[in-house]
Amino acid sequence: MSEFIIDSTDATFVDFNQASIAIDACFLLAYLDNDDPRGDKVSLLLDKWSKEKINELVITNKVAAEIIHNLFKNKIRDIIYLIHKMNTQKYSPTKEELQIIGDINTARNLIKYVPKSKLDELVKCGELYYNIGTILKDYKLNESNREGLHCYYSHAVETFQGTIRDLSTHFSINVTTPDLDDNEVQELALSLVRMQQLDVFDAFHIASSSINGCNFFATLDSDFINSYYTKETIGKLKILKVA
Repeated sequence: MSEFIIDSTDATFVDFNQASIAIDACFLLAYLDNDDPRGDKVSLLLDKWSKEKINELVITNKVAAEIIHNLFKNKIRDIIYLIHKMNTQKYSPTKEELQIIGDINTARNLIKYVPKSKLDELVKCGELYYNIGTILKDYKLNESNREGLHCYYSHAVETFQGTIRDLSTHFSINVTTPDLDDNEVQELALSLVRMQQLDVFDAFHIASSSINGCNFFATLDSDFINSYYTKETIGKLKILKVA
């Protein structure tokens, strides 16, 4: 494995004292998802960082936006699944599930904008393979009452903010959002796309972390694992492959 990449096993031997560590959205989303087996590794790593007193956990604005966006999409998927289950199986939701659904009329109207074929797939495999943005766009174009959507957007924002507070209070980790030069980040990111064959969004993660002077970039995404990294392109940054 490249000298610039550290896997989860080797991470147990790394001293993170006073380190500056950037994370991607998948890292925090796995921590928040009780059904994601990778969340355990994330939690263990956060415990280690807490004990070894890292200097800062860096979450860029782009990563924060991606986390909130995914929390919102997952919320809508859960609602559609529950409503479809109620409609097709005469299912009675629990008290907790009713809290997830929120305004029942809004939830029932949302499902109107999902094609039946996609709902059939939802029954077969338990996953909704349909663009959540399209559902919301159609809803907003056709429904006059949008008040019921408010709680879904609020849930995503409040979940993210609550997680940041949890990192601060439970783990005693200092979370920062760096103020970076967008032109400098873009120049390096596009260079990484050309030279390392990275997805453009992944390249921006690496560029932001490197320019911010981070020691590590923690990710669950295997796309970052390659042999093209050099000191000239990412400086002192190490890629920490969590799972």
